[in-house]
Amino acid sequence: MKTDFEVMLKELFGKVKDFEKDFEVIADTVIEEDMADYVRFQLLEDGMDGNDKLIQEGYSPAYALRRSAKGLQVEYVDLYFTGKFQNSFKVMDNANEYFIESGVDYEEHLIENYGEAILEVNEQNLQTMFERIKNETIKYFLDA
Repeated sequence: MKTDFEVMLKELFGKVKDFEKDFEVIADTVIEEDMADYVRFQLLEDGMDGNDKLIQEGYSPAYALRRSAKGLQVEYVDLYFTGKFQNSFKVMDNANEYFIESGVDYEEHLIENYGEAILEVNEQNLQTMFERIKNETIKYFLDA
């Protein structure tokens, strides 16, 4: 008759054997859930791109007036007016290389004007995602 300890060891060994494929699922899930939100936050809250660079300080006087009338901030460019751009963010995975695409027809125009880093996660938020992946991995084994 097997003891509880032997059963628990066998279950843990099974988890270890499955870990590589399960880890990929854990990492994919965290990245797919968090990446677009972090890029949105960087743009909207700080006006920063993935290199922690201010996209642009302020808007032209005429555009600032339009934004103010809508109740939007005007101190830095956040690429938000209707929300269409940020709300269309989709995390893409190409052989474990993750990137964000937006579904708007003017994405290329924004990238030409402000650079590709507007769709990238900054180092601090990458570290936060990494910590979440670590915590989910620990939970994976604790739940064994």
